[in-house]
Amino acid sequence: MAFMRCLLEYPRITALPQDTQTCTFHFQTPTGTALAAAVLFHPLLTAWVQDYDGLMSDDVFTTTATATYYDLEDPEVRVPVHDDTIALTLSTAVSLPTENALVFSFQAAPESGANAKRRRGRIYAPTPTANALETVGGRVRLADATLSAQASNFADFVQSTVAADCRLSVYSPTTFAETESLADAFFLVDNGWVDGELDTQRRRGNKVATRIPWQVV
Repeated sequence: MAFMRCLLEYPRITALPQDTQTCTFHFQTPTGTALAAAVLFHPLLTAWVQDYDGLMSDDVFTTTATATYYDLEDPEVRVPVHDDTIALTLSTAVSLPTENALVFSFQAAPESGANAKRRRGRIYAPTPTANALETVGGRVRLADATLSAQASNFADFVQSTVAADCRLSVYSPTTFAETESLADAFFLVDNGWVDGELDTQRRRGNKVATRIPWQVV
């Protein structure tokens, strides 16, 4: 059994490390080495990334994402067991502010007596372009077409990991701290959704570059 973490990084054209947008995935496979698991998972991840990249602006991102794979059974500080790149085909549309992220939520199947919060996870996907939105009744929101397409794409991604027996999972560090068992702390993803509102966090944005002063005279 291999219990894996993948750090997926989307560099920005600023070339500043602090501007890189990151997603973290966990997955497990019952047979083979950690390296074999990473090699098996990478094309599945690539397919999902390349389904999403049309929502990313070439004004913001570079054309290459990087994926770094770690075996969680290795002692810390872990050395990657594999790394690879993913080519991106970006949109020419205007980007939303980089504080914004589209959110993919997922969870394991419900289980009596289990802590449901520990069995849920989220991916904060890269900042989308403005054409991912629509205005309905005076409210700006993610367009129904965006939500439908992205929910379908992510469901296909999860299903591909099931077919390959390299299952996307939720990892609970709290459970691992209690049990010291990765098998107990990994939960197979069963279902999920795409959130109808963007997640906004100031730390994703840029530092203030310009400030125009004024004063009462």
